[in-house]
Amino acid sequence: MKSNVPRAHSAEEDNGREKIDAGAHALEFGSLAKDTEELLEKFPSKTKKQLIAAIASYSGPLAHPSFVKGYEEILPGSAERILAMAEAEGLHRREQEKKVVNCEIRCKVTGLWLGFAIGMLAIAGSCAIAIFSSPLAGTTLGIGSIASLVGVFVYGSRKIEK
Repeated sequence: MKSNVPRAHSAEEDNGREKIDAGAHALEFGSLAKDTEELLEKFPSKTKKQLIAAIASYSGPLAHPSFVKGYEEILPGSAERILAMAEAEGLHRREQEKKVVNCEIRCKVTGLWLGFAIGMLAIAGSCAIAIFSSPLAGTTLGIGSIASLVGVFVYGSRKIEK
C-alpha cells in the first residue's frame, strides 16, 4: 500500500525503499516558494528527491485530510472514527463551556440577592436602633450601610486596571 503521507529520507535510507517525489508531496500542502523552485531547477531530478524535506503546519481539530487518508489506507474505518472522536470532543467542550457560563450566571444572581438581603437587614436594623434606642446611632448605622452598598455596586462593578 502506498501512503500519501509526506516523509523525508536521506540517500542512506534509500536502500530498498521506494523513491519519493518530494516536490509533489510539497505541492500537496501548498506551493513551494519561488526561490525554492528556482534553486531546485539547478539540481538533477535524482538529487531533488533527496534534498526536499516537507515541513507542514496544520492547525485545527482534525488532522490534515491527506493524513486522514493515510490512516484510512492503513486501517479501513479509521477516518470515520477520527471524525467521530473530533465531534465527541467538540460536543464535550461546548457542554463544559455551557456549564461554566450557567454557573457564573447563577453565582452573580445569588450574590445580588444576598447583597440585597444584607442591605435590607442593615437598614431595618438601623431603623430599629433609631426608633428604640438612639436616633444618632441608628442614623449613623443607616448612612454607613447605604454608603457601603452604594460603594460596592458603583466601584465593585468596575474592572480593576493595573
